[in-house]
Amino acid sequence: MLPSVTKSRICGAIFDAPTLRTQLAEIETKIGDPSVWTDQEKSQQLMRQRKRLESSLAMDTDLARRVDDIAAYFGENGGRVADVSTGKKGHGIAPAPPEELPPAGPYLVGRSALKARDTLLALRELIDQTIAEIDLYEQRRD
Repeated sequence: MLPSVTKSRICGAIFDAPTLRTQLAEIETKIGDPSVWTDQEKSQQLMRQRKRLESSLAMDTDLARRVDDIAAYFGENGGRVADVSTGKKGHGIAPAPPEELPPAGPYLVGRSALKARDTLLALRELIDQTIAEIDLYEQRRD
């Protein structure tokens, strides 16, 4: 999963998950103080803030999961997707020399690989049936 480490734009607002986690921890500490519960208005305000922060952090977790799911579906590296979404390009890392790189794609991964496998198995069955029919035809001719 790729939690938000830097600020990113979502719905036009700045979303900074680490800051939200810190704020949530502060509110949890305040909620743990028994004296907070003597002031109903203050305790309700803290509970609303906690709910809002938990909701925002749940959204961050959900978005990170979706990024991972999308990356997996398209056979991409989840870290690379995160780099693109945050604008980071791996500064300070030299590219590998061409002779060390894998051959050019496209690679079959995920659902496309399963579809290709099913198609090849069906073709193998057709080829086997055709060969058997040719063998039969040849035997009859002899």
